[in-house]
Amino acid sequence: ESAMDAQLIYDVGAHLGEDTDFYLKKGFKVVAIEANPVLAEKLRERFRSNLADGSLVVVNAAIAENAGEVGFYVNQSLSVWGTIRPAWAERNAFGGSPSKLIKVKAIIFPEVFSKHGVPYYLKIDIEGADVLCLEGLIEKPDRPKFVSIESETRSWHALLYEFEMFKRLGYSRFKIVDQEHIDWQKPPN
Repeated sequence: ESAMDAQLIYDVGAHLGEDTDFYLKKGFKVVAIEANPVLAEKLRERFRSNLADGSLVVVNAAIAENAGEVGFYVNQSLSVWGTIRPAWAERNAFGGSPSKLIKVKAIIFPEVFSKHGVPYYLKIDIEGADVLCLEGLIEKPDRPKFVSIESETRSWHALLYEFEMFKRLGYSRFKIVDQEHIDWQKPPN
């Protein structure tokens, strides 16, 4: 295990590379993890030069409880809603956005850490499975300086569990951001 790499960011749930693009422009190295094979291919095309110069690694796999293969729900109207969680797919379908079930490669989060190192910042947004990444840090002596998740909004118990996980990992300061107004933020430079 190596200590934290101050130049490295993980984009877990990279989608179309919106965040990856920002991190690369800031001069960071990025490990982009995307379960949807179509989106992973789009990432490879969009960031071909970054893949070539080594500043980007694209991992086409879902973070899951077990390595191997896992069912992944590809949302038919909003690609950002892809998930390994059947309940999330059902909720989306009920709201008028059905999904198609496919099989994708599954990896466990500690595997990613062992292979790519400890990032400065860990961004997690994987539709209902974010906490798997936090749980994957438990056995690791070195941790990212900053971690963000898309927090649970439906279960008070699950929300408290997220904070419990953060506390177990040694994180004691939190910032809660309303996603609805993210686009109002204008970062420096």
